[in-house]
Amino acid sequence: MAQTSILRNPQLEGAPFYWEGGSTGVLLCHGFTATTAEVRLLARSLHELGYTVAGPLLPGHGTTPEDCNRHTWKEWYASVEETYQQLVSRCQRVVVGGESTGALLALRVACQYPEAAAILCYAPALKLKLSRAKVFLLSLCVPFVTSIPKPPSTDDNPWQGYSVNPLKGAAQLRRLQKDIFSLLPQIRQPILVIQGR
Repeated sequence: MAQTSILRNPQLEGAPFYWEGGSTGVLLCHGFTATTAEVRLLARSLHELGYTVAGPLLPGHGTTPEDCNRHTWKEWYASVEETYQQLVSRCQRVVVGGESTGALLALRVACQYPEAAAILCYAPALKLKLSRAKVFLLSLCVPFVTSIPKPPSTDDNPWQGYSVNPLKGAAQLRRLQKDIFSLLPQIRQPILVIQGR
């Protein structure tokens, strides 16, 4: 099967970043099918305030939907954990955060590393806006359909990511959600959750 490069707003900067600043580090993780462009506005603002800021590009993101389907949530987490360790080696305190799936990965870091100073969760993807029946039907399609189109963008928000949802990748997101639900009671750090309607 031919690979499809279906990246919305390819002109945006979506590579991993590490910007040296002060002794407090902030790790920001992007969401499913997105790139670091999703967290760069906040990252730049924090860096201008003197923080050291880092954002990994999750494996299978910023490439092709087919590539996303080849990676597991554990590989996503490993890249986030590696960035966290990089910050810990240079900073006295590290705050972990993310948007959507990135927020779940930040929660997992906070559970595994109780010394993480605080957590920032922007629209954490704890639940999908899909019924269980629809999730079940989609899971049946996974062997036959690699991705499904996303609806067209209805706003001017400069977002970079795939214009389709890779189904095997979405199944990995579901596995990550289940993992996080079991770990939530372990969280002891201060947490800021920002959630829209």
